[in-house]
Amino acid sequence: MLLRSSLLLVLLLFLSVLPAFADDTGGSDYGAPFNAGARQSAGEGLDPSATATVIVVTGEDLIARGARTAADALQLAAGAYVYDLDRWPQRDERLLRVRGAAPSDVRVLLDGVPIEHGVFGTTDLRDLPADQIALIRIYPGPAPAIYGAEGGGAVVEILTRQAGDHFIGRFDSRFADHRSANFSLGLGDTYGAFQYFVAGDHDGAAGFPLPASFPRARNEEGGVRDNSAFARDHYRVRVGALIGSQAEFHLTGFYSRGEQDAPVDIGAVDPAFVRFPEVHRLGGQLNARAGAFGPFQVRADAYLFEYVEDTAQYAEETLTTLLSRSRLRNVRSGGDLTPVFDLGRFSRIAVTFGGRHDEIDFEIPDQFRERIKTNRLDAAADEEIKPTDWLQVSLGGGYGRLRATHAVNFTPGDPVAGWRARLGAVVGPFAGFSAHAVAGRNPRFPTIEEWFDPQLGNPNLRAALVDNYELGVDYALTTLLHFGAVGFIRGTQGAPQMTATSDAARPLVFTDDADFVTRGFTLTLDAAPVHGLTLRANYTRLQSFDGDGHAIDVYYLPKQTAAGEARYRFDFGLGAGVNTFYADQARAPVDGLVNTMPWYWLLGARVFYSYRDRIELYVQGWNLTDAYYETHPFYPEPGRTVEAGMKLTYF
Repeated sequence: MLLRSSLLLVLLLFLSVLPAFADDTGGSDYGAPFNAGARQSAGEGLDPSATATVIVVTGEDLIARGARTAADALQLAAGAYVYDLDRWPQRDERLLRVRGAAPSDVRVLLDGVPIEHGVFGTTDLRDLPADQIALIRIYPGPAPAIYGAEGGGAVVEILTRQAGDHFIGRFDSRFADHRSANFSLGLGDTYGAFQYFVAGDHDGAAGFPLPASFPRARNEEGGVRDNSAFARDHYRVRVGALIGSQAEFHLTGFYSRGEQDAPVDIGAVDPAFVRFPEVHRLGGQLNARAGAFGPFQVRADAYLFEYVEDTAQYAEETLTTLLSRSRLRNVRSGGDLTPVFDLGRFSRIAVTFGGRHDEIDFEIPDQFRERIKTNRLDAAADEEIKPTDWLQVSLGGGYGRLRATHAVNFTPGDPVAGWRARLGAVVGPFAGFSAHAVAGRNPRFPTIEEWFDPQLGNPNLRAALVDNYELGVDYALTTLLHFGAVGFIRGTQGAPQMTATSDAARPLVFTDDADFVTRGFTLTLDAAPVHGLTLRANYTRLQSFDGDGHAIDVYYLPKQTAAGEARYRFDFGLGAGVNTFYADQARAPVDGLVNTMPWYWLLGARVFYSYRDRIELYVQGWNLTDAYYETHPFYPEPGRTVEAGMKLTYF
């Protein structure tokens, strides 16, 4: 009933606003990405991405895939795998693996700000609204050195939208069953030197649908998964000044809040009923750049934000009898300074100096409290050289240091530190063919959980070493066809792992003695055989080995993934898109046993009609085959979801 009412509302709105836009001539979406937050840009000097694989997801891709969050779109990215949280599924987050790298080994930057969780070192991709994102770059590793020492060389850089050269406004609304709704608004303009942009987003549902084949009876009427309701709001305000062509600065404020019922472990003998009644993030950042189009430029970035998370655990599904409640507060401040020497087509040198301070408070009232303070320092440099038209070389290196300055229940160990280095080269193109090779080493610092968890923590952990190698070949036939093949090796030495001890008080503890290697390859295809048609496909296969060279199964990691999409748009505004995703079976531990989650295949589609790029009506759906699948044992993922919406754009 709600879906039919929503469709009728969309139709009435469309008919009411159509005359007002009858004389519009059409145009484009929001303006370019907010580039001051980007560490490097291909638009300035040499292309820093030429010597390595860079997976790009544009704002257009986000729209075509009907994405609500970054997690929706990244699932189709080559070499990427999005899944439910492995160690703590009750948090009901969406995390990212890149070529097998664990979520805590993938560094995520939002306009240059590191946004990983202060304790777990991971990033919930469902907390990033798609409508505020202009561009996503994934560096599977090793990324350019100036992206920072944290993580194992893999970086995800997310750039948000900004104003264009003139006023633009967009309102998007969509509705589905189970009281699911999404609203987003963006307004921006540039007046001479002054620029502003305002964005807001709301996403919520009474819960997401279970597949019709779900065999268990304990779920709400209508097939909704227990305790999966959520509501999230995100707001971003940016003001800036453009001083001629030589300088600019932007001041950004952001606030987000969320309420979420975490899912029940349906397969457990003694399930936990957990709820996150409040999650808040409030902060701001300053990005400035001078000499932006001369041989010398300098960027300065600074940020400050606070993240607060409340968690409640209940005795039963009705969420009435409270067993315990915990509160996490993370205050993060930092910044960096990046001089760039752009010497034209032959050389480009970027240097960065940065620091970060974290204060983390974790409390279970009347049971436990921990207060931790850490400092991170980093310095790095990247040099891009192009001695000839057919050769480009990249050389980079850096040093990072992490020090815990305070902890209530632990005596902090010595600081952890590590050097990193990167060397890459690309040759070609020759008759459309080019080849590249890149190698790098990065330190991987312990997370706060690994250092100071009350049961498993070990303040004497050292930095792990991660080595990345890749060799790739690309073939481009003008703009009609692009084929890529890349082989990769990712080796880790001294990674943290849970190890049994003889101490009855602490039977398990994190130690840094795990060695393993992941090898694999990725194939990609992009084609535009006729006007209006876009085809894309990718396939990744990988295998992990222990320190003795024996093949092993990495928990929650499928050995094969594949994705594809096709889009077509007629000149008069009617268009459609179809996408698909496949994941091989994966294994996971359950109560001391190993559970195998079967392979799954998903299908999505979007149909739309756009009038002069001003008014768009659309219907889109995910998991249209209503497949039953799990990315964590006994936590069924959403079944078939279909929604309808309308987008209004003025420029």
